[in-house]
Amino acid sequence: MLGAKLQVFQDCCNKVGIQRHQYHHAFSVMLKGRAAAFYHDHIAGKRYDFDTMFRLTRTHFETDENRQLYMSEWREITFQRVINSNPTKSRLECLHTVAIR
Repeated sequence: MLGAKLQVFQDCCNKVGIQRHQYHHAFSVMLKGRAAAFYHDHIAGKRYDFDTMFRLTRTHFETDENRQLYMSEWREITFQRVINSNPTKSRLECLHTVAIR
């Protein structure tokens, strides 16, 4: 899961001219929710390099327990459920919602 976000992050950094040795300055922008809170509680201000930040975040979140939780959640997602849960969204918006999960 974090690996997919890393690819998007690297692509965005490349597009705006952020070089690999500068990734640590932008690391937090790819995070949201619990990952952002973890960053601010445990990583921010510690002068870690990017690889250390990424490893700490991955180690904290990508546990066997979390993998099982994600798989269970993923198995329960259906396009029809997303449509029913989002009556004001178009089918295209609902499809996008499914794709980003």
